[in-house]
Amino acid sequence: MCLMLSYLLKRLFHVVTTLLVLSLIIFAVLHLTPGDPARIMLGPEAPEETVEALRVKLGVKDPLPLQYIRWVGNALRGDLGDSYFRNESVASAVGKHLGATIALSVWSQLLAILVAVPAGVYAAKNKGGKVDAAVAAGTLAGISVPSFLFSLILILIFGVWLKWLPASGYKTLSQGIGLHFRYIALPVISLAFMQASLIARITRSTVADVTSAEYIKTALAKGVPGTSIMFKHALRNAFNPILTTIGQTFGLLLSGASVVETVFNIPGLGQLMVSSILKRDYPVIQGLVLITSLVYVAVNLVVDLLYGVVDPRVRVIGENA
Repeated sequence: MCLMLSYLLKRLFHVVTTLLVLSLIIFAVLHLTPGDPARIMLGPEAPEETVEALRVKLGVKDPLPLQYIRWVGNALRGDLGDSYFRNESVASAVGKHLGATIALSVWSQLLAILVAVPAGVYAAKNKGGKVDAAVAAGTLAGISVPSFLFSLILILIFGVWLKWLPASGYKTLSQGIGLHFRYIALPVISLAFMQASLIARITRSTVADVTSAEYIKTALAKGVPGTSIMFKHALRNAFNPILTTIGQTFGLLLSGASVVETVFNIPGLGQLMVSSILKRDYPVIQGLVLITSLVYVAVNLVVDLLYGVVDPRVRVIGENA
């Protein structure tokens, strides 16, 4: 118990340090980006006196260290500021768009795991065979084809030609489970295709390496069924790299779904980010990047803790590090 607590405290310290560095980078990059938010809000024809007054009101005339300290202090209290263009707080704007992105990311990741892990295990079991070749071809296509292109192909086939599924839009679960899945099916498949490709490749590689271990050969010699060996023994001992990939791909889903959300007209965080960038809405951009970074770090923290659950040796290594 003490060992696990020490392991947890070390990981939390790393999380805090990472978030501090990320906040500095986010703030610096945005404030070094060309563009005057006051001028953009009021337009090119606005008098300079009016623009200057708005700059003072927005606080952009204050020294950068003071702006950073104020921003971090407010963020720690849950106040991410107010949008320049939406007449609402950043937290409110994010809250309105968060549900769609979470639904899209969770369903995509679940589909990717359900498809990729068994596919990778069976490819490793039939190394050099037809199943292995099919999985290799599928994963190569998933990694190579851009998500926007695959999304357009899905829309063309299932939305335009066959007319089986809606080509755009979004419905929440509260509007009906069937309706929700009809609208979210194509974007989920589009995102899951790339995620499944990455997970399947890592699963196949790590499981194939484990199958050469002595305990696997011993189990085979004792007559244990091959499928049982692959899923109960080989997969369990090869699971840490797979877990790492699952965590990383989920973080990428949250931050990289903007293209798919734009193609399918889904009102998620990606769409909010794109519109905020075009308008130079700095508070919204800062809030979105900070929240995305926080989620990504939190996912990696959960993965680190799961390492200690799946493999107790990790806790010992973390304690001695």
